Amino acid sequence: MIFRPDGTYLPESSAPLGYQEFNRQDGGRVKSVQAAVAFWMGLSPGERAVLDERTSWPRAVVERVEPKSGHGFLTLLIPPEFFCKLADRDSGKIISRPREMTWLISSARQRRAAQLDLTEVDKTERLMLLAQLTYTIGFLHKHDWVYGDLHFGNVLFALNPPRIKLLECDGAAALSDPARRQGSAPFWDPPECQAGGERPQRLQDIATDVYKLGLAILRSLTPGQGAAMTRAPDRIADELDAEGTALLAGALSADRLARPTASELYSYFSRTISRRIGVPEALAIGQIMPDLAGTSGGHVFISYVSEDSKLVDKLQHDLESAGVAVWRDRTSLGAGDRWRDSIRSAIAAGSFFICCFSEASRSRTRSYMNEELALAIEELRIRNRENIWFLPVLFPGGEVPDRQIGAGENLRDFNYTSLTPSNWPRGINQLVRTIRRH
Repeated sequence: MIFRPDGTYLPESSAPLGYQEFNRQDGGRVKSVQAAVAFWMGLSPGERAVLDERTSWPRAVVERVEPKSGHGFLTLLIPPEFFCKLADRDSGKIISRPREMTWLISSARQRRAAQLDLTEVDKTERLMLLAQLTYTIGFLHKHDWVYGDLHFGNVLFALNPPRIKLLECDGAAALSDPARRQGSAPFWDPPECQAGGERPQRLQDIATDVYKLGLAILRSLTPGQGAAMTRAPDRIADELDAEGTALLAGALSADRLARPTASELYSYFSRTISRRIGVPEALAIGQIMPDLAGTSGGHVFISYVSEDSKLVDKLQHDLESAGVAVWRDRTSLGAGDRWRDSIRSAIAAGSFFICCFSEASRSRTRSYMNEELALAIEELRIRNRENIWFLPVLFPGGEVPDRQIGAGENLRDFNYTSLTPSNWPRGINQLVRTIRRH
C-alpha cells in the first residue's frame, strides 16, 4: 500500500510523493531499496527523467525511529490518469483503483461486470504500450539492471496518449548483486526457473526479463479467453508481421540464447508504430515514443541514394541490432504520407543524421539525397555547434562533398566514418559508440 505523506518533498523536486512501508526486520529489502536509490542518483538528469516518467522508482529510504515502526521508501505519486473507476467487489460502490494492464486481456463482458470505465483499447494503442514497456525494461538492461517480477499486476497504463508505469521497482536489482531476490507471478515463470526442472535457475536476469516481455506481448495482442495463461507463440496468428512473429517466438524460446534483446523488441515496435500512424503523428507524441522524440537515444535518419540500398540495409540492420532506432524512407514512410513533410520532420527531430557518400552518390547530378542534405545543412546552421548531429559515412568510392555550411564551415570539416568491407565492424562500432555517448 502506498500512502501520501502530506507536506513531504524531496530537495530536488516539488512533485507529490508516495510512501510505501515494509517490515523493519526485512533487511534484504532495505538493502534492495538503498541500491535502487543509489542507482537513480548515479544517472544523468535525462535518464532520471525517463525513470521517473515510466516507473515508481524508489527515490529515498525512510527510517522510522519509533520502536514499532518500520522502514519504507518515497517515490513519486502515481498520476491520476493511471487510475480507473470500477465497482468494489464487496460493496458494489464505484471506487478509484490503479488501471493495471490485466484489463488489457479482459473481455467486454468482464469490463461491463466490473463497471470499468474502459472502452476497447485498439491495436495501435496496444503497440504503443508495448513499445514503452520494452523500452523501459531495455533501459534497465542497458545499465545492467534486472526488473525481475514482470507481470500485468505490476504495470499500469494510461491512454490519450498511451503510457505505462512500472510498479514494485524496489524489487529491481543489479546483475552484479548475487543476493538479489526476485520472484515470478503464477503463469509468468520462465522455463529455466520453473520448479521441477532439472536445475531450476535461482536468479532472474536479462534473459528471464525478455521471456516475460514476450508473454506480455503475446497476451496483450491476443486478449480474451486463455490470454492470462497462454505461452503459445502461434496464438499471435496475424497480429504481427513475419519479423515481429519471429522476434516473439525467440523471446518465448526455451533457448535463452535465441531470445532477442529488449532494445531489439523496442526497435521493432517503434518502426511498426511509425508505419501505422505516420512519422509526423509519431513525432507529435514523441514523449511516449522516446526514439521518435529527438531526445537522447532518439532515432537516426539515414540519407542515401537508391544504388546503395543493399549497403544501407546492412547498416540499418547492424545499428538496430545494437539498439539504435533508425528512420529510413523505405521502412518508415506509410501509405499516403506526404513524404516531403515527413522527411523534413524526421530530419529535424532526429538525434543524428547519417549521410552515406559513395561512388554512386558522387556520380549522380540529381537525387533526393541532395535535397535531404540541403535540409541537413539548414539544421546544422541553427544547431548548437557543441552537439554532434551530422555523421558522414563513406561507402567505397565515396567522399564528403565540398559544400559550405556558413560561418566559414564546410561539410569536410566533419570527421567521417569509413564503411568499407575491411573496416565495416570497426566503423559500425565507432558509429554506435558516438550515438550512445551523445
